[in-house]
Amino acid sequence: TAAWTVTSIEGTPDKLPAREDNQFRLQRNVYTLDGEEAVVGKLSQGQLMLVVLEGEAFSGESHPALVVDLLPAGFEVENPRLANGLDLEQFHWLPELSDTQYIDLLDDRFVAALDIDEHRGEEQKQSFTLAYLVRVVVPGSYFWPPAEVEDMYRPYLRARTTSAQVEIAR
Repeated sequence: TAAWTVTSIEGTPDKLPAREDNQFRLQRNVYTLDGEEAVVGKLSQGQLMLVVLEGEAFSGESHPALVVDLLPAGFEVENPRLANGLDLEQFHWLPELSDTQYIDLLDDRFVAALDIDEHRGEEQKQSFTLAYLVRVVVPGSYFWPPAEVEDMYRPYLRARTTSAQVEIAR
């Protein structure tokens, strides 16, 4: 008679995850508080930076999307209400941020849920911009995993950024 089996495999990939674009595009940029692009290969302990996630959907449809950006070890998400009185006017160089349905600033990741509306963009393209503060905390050499966006009900519609190597000096 037929026998059903299930196989599970666990391990660490031997290659870095590749960039992926399937009906979405996602880009992660890291800036100093002055709006200068930060060099993530050379950071200083205690440095405060702004991570900006910019993306687009190309399907021409509406998407309930989930954006997740995992942080490397040595980083912490900074609560903007506790960031020494930072004022939004300080970030005048930022593009307009997108409305979200949900945002969570966790210990090891930034998570945002948003509705990408089919009527928002031009030429079947809907764009979004998200931003969060991050503080460099622990010196060392770390791997920054790719950020991802996906349609919550059709996860094959997704995008992934490239990963980065991070060096934090004392």
